[in-house]
Order: sequence, then C-alpha cells, then structure tokens
Amino acid sequence: MALVDNVALYALGYAAHESHPMRLDQYCLNTVQRKYPCSDCADACPKNIDIAAKEISWRGCTNCNLCVTACPTQAIHESSASLDTALANAGSAGDVVVVACDQHKGQANVRAHCLASIPWELVAALALKKPVVLKVKACRECQNDDLREGVHDLISSLKRFFGPEEFKKRIHSRVPEGAHAGSGASKRTAFEGAMSTVKRGAEELLSDMDEQGRVSHYRAILLETLREIPEEERPEVTWLTLTEDGNCRGCEICSKMCPHGAIELRIPEYAAEQKRREVEREVKRRKIPVIIEPSGSDSSDEVSFTYQAAPAGTSTQALNEAKEAALAAIDEELARNISLGQAFVHDASRCTQCGLCYMSCPEENIGGWAEITTRKLPAKVEHDLAVQLCEKCGRPFKPKADETKCTACSRVSFL
Repeated sequence: MALVDNVALYALGYAAHESHPMRLDQYCLNTVQRKYPCSDCADACPKNIDIAAKEISWRGCTNCNLCVTACPTQAIHESSASLDTALANAGSAGDVVVVACDQHKGQANVRAHCLASIPWELVAALALKKPVVLKVKACRECQNDDLREGVHDLISSLKRFFGPEEFKKRIHSRVPEGAHAGSGASKRTAFEGAMSTVKRGAEELLSDMDEQGRVSHYRAILLETLREIPEEERPEVTWLTLTEDGNCRGCEICSKMCPHGAIELRIPEYAAEQKRREVEREVKRRKIPVIIEPSGSDSSDEVSFTYQAAPAGTSTQALNEAKEAALAAIDEELARNISLGQAFVHDASRCTQCGLCYMSCPEENIGGWAEITTRKLPAKVEHDLAVQLCEKCGRPFKPKADETKCTACSRVSFL
C-alpha cells in the first residue's frame, strides 16, 4: 500500500492489522474533558471489557462492535475484518444489499453480530448506492432489550436522515418483488472497495484538517458518498443542528472542545485583531510577514502569513514597511468579511451529537437539537452573534450597558 494510503488511513484511526476495535483517544470524551466521565463503550460490551480505561486489554473481545456504535464521538473504529464485512456489497451484482445479523438463517450481503453494531452512517452510505434490505425478523425475537433498542435507534436515525418518502425507497424489510439480491462480493473485491471509500473520505479529511478540524470515520464515508452525487441529483437529507438562545459571549470554548470541528464562531473583528497582534509580535522578533497565496483553483478571501527571518542588515524601516503592508491586507480582509456579520456557525453534517459543546459551555446557552433538511454540503446553520472586543485584552465578550472591558479585565485586583 502506498505511503499516502497509509497516512490517509492513519488519519482516520484505521489500522488494517487489528483484529478488534480500536479507540482514537483524541476523539474520546474522557480525553477531551474529565468533568463528565463517559463509560458508554464499556457499558455496551457483553464481555465486560473496560474499553473506557486508559490502557485497554482486548483479551476476550469477540469483535461484536457494539462499543463502536455506543461511542457518542465515534472515537472507536471497527477492525479491518469488520469493515470488510460491513461494506461487502462493493462487488455485488444484485439490485439490493441485504444486511442481517448472525442469527439470520438466509442469504445476506452484509453480516454483523447485531444490526445495532452497524453505524447508521454506513447503512445510509450503502443505501445511497442501491436499496438496502434490513433483515429485522431476528431482532423482534431477540431477548436482549438493549440490542432491540439499538436496532430501533438505527432505523429511527435512517428515517430521520432520509425522510419518510426517501426512506421507503431506500430501506426495506424484505427484498422487493422482482429485485435480485445477488450472491455478495468476494472478500478481495469487498476489501478493495472498502479501502477505496475510506481513502477518499480520509483524503478529504486531510485536505481540510488544519482549518476545519477532524470529521469522524463513519461520517467521512457518508459525506464522501454524498459528494459523489451531483448536487442537483442528490437527495435532500436531514441533519440535527444545535439550538442557541442568543446569549453566546464568544468565548470559543465550544469550538475548541468540539472533536469534529463542527462549531465555528465567526467574529471578523476578533480574527483581524489576532492577526494584527501576530504580525506586531513577529516583526518585533525581526521576522518579515509574507502573504501566503491560496493554492489550487479555489481562491480564498482569508489572509494568512508565513514569517521569514530578516536578513542581516535589514533596516527597521524595511521591517515596518512589510508590517504596514501586512496590516493593510488584514484591514482589506476585515472590510470584506464585516458584511457577513458575527455568527455562531454549526456544521450539522460533521456533528455526532456527543454533547461536549453544551457540557462545556459556561453560559449554558447551547443545547437541544433542531432539524435541517438540505442537499447542500456542508450543512451549516448560522445563529446571530452580538459581541464586542475587550479594549484591554482584545478577547470577545458580551457587554452589559456601556461596558468596554470583559469580566476578567474588569475585576478588582486585591493585593
């Protein structure tokens, strides 16, 4: 496998040599915060493996993948063998994809320990390719209440995502009359198909990781499948988006905590002020700011800089001229962006509803979910924001009356 393939798969936390699930710690709620310990993965494990532990012992793991779907941030990824099985329809010549659990006695293209162990994003991605038949008869006879509830959640998520009419077209309980399920895919073809899908999602993830954060493993597969469909032909799908009560003070804690980069606070004045301070700081260190031109065919209005050490003998005047040119470029960017206004921006197509944002919000002004139906990607929702910058520290805050300083800078100092 080429190096770029390995890098792409590593970026998704995917290790082809593993025979059990793996946890990506940078996504795990227990890594990002400690106030609200999470044990959802361990609670779901039928073998009582402490998957939430700092060091995991996978001894006894049966690769059922129930921990995979239990994780609210999708920090746990299935093994290569499981992904191969989940995407085994890649080489199928049938008209539909039959998905079933191990208890199903008939033929199936995709098998899993339980339907509840398959992320809904994977089923949705399959259903965007061809209709999916979910064999749920065995689920009705299952004696495990938690597993039955998990299957119910899977179907509910698919119904919400596709909508009632599209769900009827794409998800079935039995093979439609006249349709042919096919004999399934060979392991080699299925595995190569799975790798291709994951790699495309990973490359997309890598291309925007620095600016937009990370997108989860399964969401990357679903989003890449949606992107392959021209927008005019793409079905309208429904995502869950955060609600916000208008009291955001612009502290950016939620955007910094979000493991998947789904939240952005657009405050043009603050972004410009940060860049001005950076330029001033680097020039004092005798570094010359140089504007980075956007690469590729896509132009960008965002101004970014690289800093080069000033050659020996560079005059202070030359440094100041470079600084003034950089500050002028920042002012031009601000003039372009100021018309957009301030906004709390939520990318619903990236969000896994882990709840970390409203758990960490000091104002408790975000929380709850609303639906957004669209065929556009990314599926962003904007909420009006009204903050100003502290005249002392430059950070955004929500003023009361005629305040000009944030709460921290307004505190009385005691000796």
